Amino acid sequence: MQVVRNILLYIAELSRVTKDAFERRELVNTAMSALVALLVVWVTVQGLEQIPGIGVEAHEKTWISGLWLIVFFLVVAPYHLWREQRKKIESFEDKLKPKLKCSFGSDVPACVVPTTFTGTGTEVTYYRVKLENTGAEAVHDCSGHLISIDIDGRRGWDFGSQALPIAPGHRPEPTSKDVMDLVPEFLDVFYIDEHDQVSIVWPHNAPKPNAFPDFFFSEHAKFVFHIVVSAPSTSSVPVDVTLDWAGDRKTARVY
Repeated sequence: MQVVRNILLYIAELSRVTKDAFERRELVNTAMSALVALLVVWVTVQGLEQIPGIGVEAHEKTWISGLWLIVFFLVVAPYHLWREQRKKIESFEDKLKPKLKCSFGSDVPACVVPTTFTGTGTEVTYYRVKLENTGAEAVHDCSGHLISIDIDGRRGWDFGSQALPIAPGHRPEPTSKDVMDLVPEFLDVFYIDEHDQVSIVWPHNAPKPNAFPDFFFSEHAKFVFHIVVSAPSTSSVPVDVTLDWAGDRKTARVY
């Protein structure tokens, strides 16, 4: 009885999958594959008749063709339909996975933000990396680290792994934040004030390293900030921020 029950369940599931596949025209492809396979069997049988010493009777042709059809529709066809369904499920699951996308440039909205320091009234321009989640699930505990800065192609400073704040920087934990889908976040990298002073945005709970020189951005050069954005649930994303600096924030080029 258990065997009969399993066969009935198999037939019921096969009918359901077949109905769904028919609505998406997948069954048409399967049927075409069956016809091609049957044609191959027929050609093979005809070829056997041409070999001396091998005779294939008419009823044997029927048995061979029938057996092949049974095998195809009970084994090959269900597997083909299952495989197509599995591909779609895997594609859907891949879209759900959290993924980070990082971008920067003067043409990227909200990457270059003029503002004024509260209290001092100093005008500054912030330069930030845009963080986006292209999946459906949240990217938890996302963070960005400044690895190094190059000056005109040579290594200017190695930070190892200096955490940068994710706006707004006045949060208790400014260096970590969840990134939701369709809601971008922004990693603060540096700012230029009205006196044309370039400064890295240090987190309020992790001040500037004592060894980092105050005059680092005093020369006119091309500075490349090497940054890595990471999270436990997704692959790390490297991103470079380039500042062409000639001493004037109005003529500074970023990309």
